[in-house]
Formats: sequence, C-alpha cells, structure tokens
Amino acid sequence: MRFLDRMRRRLAVRAVKIPARAWLLLGLSLCLTLAAWRGADELARSAAAQEFQFRHAEVLTSLRTRLAAYRQILHGGLGLLQVTREVGPEDWHRYVASLALAEEFPGIQGVGYADWIRRGDAPEQAVITRLEPMDERNRRAVGFDMASEEVRRAAMERARDTGQATVSGVVTLIQEGARKGGPAQPGFLMYVPHYAGMHGADDGTPATAEERRAALRGFVYAPFRMGDFMRAIEADELKDLRLQLLSTGAGGTPALLYDSRPGEPWPEEPYRGLAATAAVAFPGVDWTARFAALPPAAAATERVMPPAILAGGIVASLLAFAAVATALGLRRMEDENASLGRVIERASAEIYILDARTLCIRRANRGARASLGYSSADLRRQSLPDLQPGMDAGAVEALLAPLRAGERAQVTYRTVQRRRDGSEYPVEVSLQLHGTARPPVVLALVQDLTERRRAEEALERALADTRELLAEKDTLLREIHHRVKNNLQVIWSLIRLEAAEISDPAIRHRIETVARRISVLGQIHQQLYGTDNLARVDIGEYLRQLSASLERLHEHQGIALEVAAEPLTCDIEHAIPIGLIANELISNSLEHAFPTDRRGRVVVRLHRRGQGAELTVADDGVGAGPQAPAGLGLRLVEALAGQLGTEPVVERARGTRTTLALPASLFAA
Repeated sequence: MRFLDRMRRRLAVRAVKIPARAWLLLGLSLCLTLAAWRGADELARSAAAQEFQFRHAEVLTSLRTRLAAYRQILHGGLGLLQVTREVGPEDWHRYVASLALAEEFPGIQGVGYADWIRRGDAPEQAVITRLEPMDERNRRAVGFDMASEEVRRAAMERARDTGQATVSGVVTLIQEGARKGGPAQPGFLMYVPHYAGMHGADDGTPATAEERRAALRGFVYAPFRMGDFMRAIEADELKDLRLQLLSTGAGGTPALLYDSRPGEPWPEEPYRGLAATAAVAFPGVDWTARFAALPPAAAATERVMPPAILAGGIVASLLAFAAVATALGLRRMEDENASLGRVIERASAEIYILDARTLCIRRANRGARASLGYSSADLRRQSLPDLQPGMDAGAVEALLAPLRAGERAQVTYRTVQRRRDGSEYPVEVSLQLHGTARPPVVLALVQDLTERRRAEEALERALADTRELLAEKDTLLREIHHRVKNNLQVIWSLIRLEAAEISDPAIRHRIETVARRISVLGQIHQQLYGTDNLARVDIGEYLRQLSASLERLHEHQGIALEVAAEPLTCDIEHAIPIGLIANELISNSLEHAFPTDRRGRVVVRLHRRGQGAELTVADDGVGAGPQAPAGLGLRLVEALAGQLGTEPVVERARGTRTTLALPASLFAA
C-alpha cells in the first residue's frame, strides 16, 4: 500500500496546476525576506565588531592598570629603602602586611628583596634575602640565587641597565614546588633596581648604564602566579573572548604565559571572523595578547533576530503562496480519481479493490489478471479468501479488526496465492481500509515473493558458508596463539636453564630479566588462547595475572602487591608494549625499592581517564634521587611508551610513582 500512497500523492501534485501569479507572489515575498535578513545580519555583524573592539581594549587597559598597581607596590618598597638606611626584617614585614596583598592584589605571591652579590671573576648572584609574607611557600624561596636561572637573570639585567621596572619571561616559581594539589601555574617576576646612594628626595638613579651596573645593590621584586593574576579579569572581561598572552623568551621565541581556555586548540574560525593581536604597551613588559571572539560574544537579540526574520519571512511567504495556490489552482476530484485509476490499472503489481463488508473483489488491475490468469468478470465473482487457500474469511476479518477499530492504518501478512491453473506462489499482502468511500472499500496490494524467497535462500546459504569460514579462522587463530605461547615458553625455559649455569650474579640477573620479558609475551598469547575474542586482550585481567606471577616470584621479600584495574580491552599490537611496560615498572619496584628486608607495598592501577586511560605503578620504597641515571628498564619503558603515543611521568617524592596517560585510540574497538 505504500506504492498506492506514493501514487496518490504524486497525482495530487499533478492535479493542482499552480497559477503563475502564485509563483510570482512567492518569489517577491522571498526576495523581500532575504533583503530584510541580510540587513539584520549586517547590523548584527557591525554591533559584534564594535563589542569585540571594546572588550579587547578593555582587557588591555585592565592589564596595564594592574601592572601599574603592582609596580607602585615595588616602588613603595624601594621608597622604604630610600628613606631608611637600615631596613630590618620587621620593617619590611610591616610594610608588606599593610598592603593586604591577598585581598587587594590577587596573583602576587609576595614582595621581596634580592641582594646583588659580586664575586670577582665569578658570575654575579642575586640571592633572595627577604620575602613577605613569610609563609611556608615563600620561605622555600629565601636563599635562592635568581641570577642562576637564564630568564630571571635576563630580566634583572634589563632592569639594572634601564633603571626601570621590568617583567621577566615565563618561569616556574620556586613556590610552586611547595604547593599541594592542582597543576603548577606559569609565573613571572617584576623587578625594580636598587642602586647605592638612593636616599633622600632625589631617587639617586645613576645617569648611564655603566654607572647603574657599578652602583647596583639589589632588586625589590615580586613573584606572580599568572592564573591568579588574571582571575579578576577573567570574571569581568573574558567571558566572551579567548585570550592568550605570549612572552618573548630566549632567542625571541614566544612562550605561552596565559590561556583563558587551556588545553583547547586556538579557533581556526573565530566567531564572525573577529580576532586581533596587540602588544601590552607597558614599560618593561614584552607581552603580546592574542584575542578571538567566542560564539556567545554578541547579545541574544543579535544572535536570534536575523534567523527569526528569515524564518518568519519564509513561513509567511509559504502561507501566502499556499493560500493563493489553493484558491486559484484546485482541480476537480473526478480528474484526480480518473488519473489514479489509470495508474492503478497499468501497474505491474497486483492491486485489488474489495468490498469492505463481504471482501468480494470489485476491481482488479491488469497485473492481477496477468498473474492469476483470470478475466475481470471471473475475478468479480470471487473474494480475496477464495484466491488464498491458506486464509479463510474469518482469518482475513481478524486481520481487518485493528483497521476497523482505527488502531492501525495498515496490516500486512504472508500467505500463498493460487492461479487459475492450480499452481501456487508465495505472496505478501498489505491491506488498507478506506471507510470514507461510498461504499467503504479495502485496498489490497499483493507482491509476488518468489524471487525474494530465492534471494533469501541464497543469502542463508552464503551466511552459513561465512559462519563456517569464521569458525575455521577462530580455530586457526587459537592454534596460532597456543603455538606462539608454547614456543615462547620453550625459549623462556632454555634461557632459564642457561642462566642457572652462569656464576656471575649480575649477568645471571640480566639473563633472567630477558626471560621474564619473554614470559610477558607468552602470557598475552595465553590469555588470547583462553578467551572467546581472539582479537582483543583484557588489559585489566592481564595486569592481575602478571602481578600475581611477579608476587609469587618475590614472595620471600614480604612485599604487598595491590592491583586495581578496570576492564579495558585493546588489540595485541598495543597489549604487548603495555604488558612489557607494566612488567618493567613492577619488577623495578620489587627489586630495587625495598633493600635490606624493608617491607612495603607496590600499587598497580588502571582506570579510565576521559576517553582514554591512565596506568600507574607506585611504591612506598626508598625511591631514587632526582638525578638518578636511567637504566635499561626505564629506557625500554620510554621507548615502548613512544610506540603508544605517550611518555612516562616519574615522581620520586615518597617512593617512586610512574604514570602513563594512554590515548583513547588504543582502546577503540
């Protein structure tokens, strides 16, 4: 019956000849709508551009204002040194405490002083001697030689030679090392030079760069965390903008100092193409600001009005067009019915019109007569159940019940139909009830399923052959994994036997380490051999098996080995490097982290992190110094991690913790 519905809709379109005046009205209305939309869109673009210019100028002004305020703080400290020949720790503490830095000046970590120390032919030093407030983080920085670090030294030398406040490039503050929780923020420092003879009303700044270098005593300075420094600006001016601040580093290479949306790529197509780059014009500062407009940059009316004008105009134009077309172009229903009758008659499919009460055939098209071998007069003396030996009148009436109740628009069933010569063929019958006709009729569309049945049988045979081939492939793969595992087991055994004959403990240990790595490969093939899915390895289950094997090997040490691994699967190509990495890290902890009968534990974790996963191996053993050389195991871990598109992050604060962020692509099915 879907065929009949399509025919009816097609004829309905043809039956209504739409006058030219209706098309003319529609075209004129759409042109006016398009003009109004373009005008509103241009107005919105202009408003968005003005708003963008105002916003990014406002951000630059806020940056300069805040830098000027912080410069005044340092000049205040310099003034204290000018009027007081001996400024003691208490004097400096009272001055900084009076500033209320945490409440009034977010981002600044303190105000300090660094002595400029000359040591003959040796490089000068700039040692931090005062830094307030003297909290735990700032206490960590006292005594640090800022001249020992290239970026800080370059900024101090520029301040020394110019006599002006100067801002450094991007640095990691010493205070960040004492901060607990959260990633380290990029930072910068502001320096104001202090020269000998700066007392009284005259600031005593030497006139030339050579004189300034000779008279330099030290620097009043302040460290800043960039994220805290920008927090007030983020809240007020950056909600509609993307901002990056770049600081010129060594060799003129820009370094990222701040990003309002860290981790996100810079938009290739800013909102309405609005982007700008400008220097932060402030003495002693070499920052460059990049701006890009974000989608919600414009007001709600600016975003909604042009689409609303366009949509409203189109709807109004279509309504007017429909009204005019209906009024001027309707044709008589008789013409439509006649055209539909001709289409039904010429259709190759079997179409019947049945009396809704008796199911007698009132009309059958040429396709029906050709399939059955009956004439029109012969068919009018029969009902639909007479042609279908498997269906009696009661069965057909039961199918029509939902149609008569209005619960469904169409019912479909399959049966066989008998030709005049007695032969039968499979059919699918679709019935629709047209109760508004006078008298009510049932339309029946009958489709011959002979060719479809043949195609389905051929498809079933092909599927059966495919299933047989897949079963053979699974058997072959399982046998391959089993043989690879057995061969690796033989190699492992031969190496262990060879190692047992070696008297040198160091060489024997290396040989056994190689054997253990081969065993790791064998365990992966063993897991594939024992699972239903021969293409995927459950990394979580594999880590538990590997850890159990290593724990049994080192059970004499009394080290607790804990595994918390989520079920994550990947293919064997990626499972092998993951397994080798885990083996190296766990073995390294068990062998080196707990000397002289020390007790402890090793923790292995695998859990989802976003779309990817994170693998962590940590111990609470003795750890190693930050300058400890990388052994073969760590070099192997780094090489294998490179194959996975990641790199290990090693922490040695309390014990050793190694973390790898595994990309989502490793676990894609």
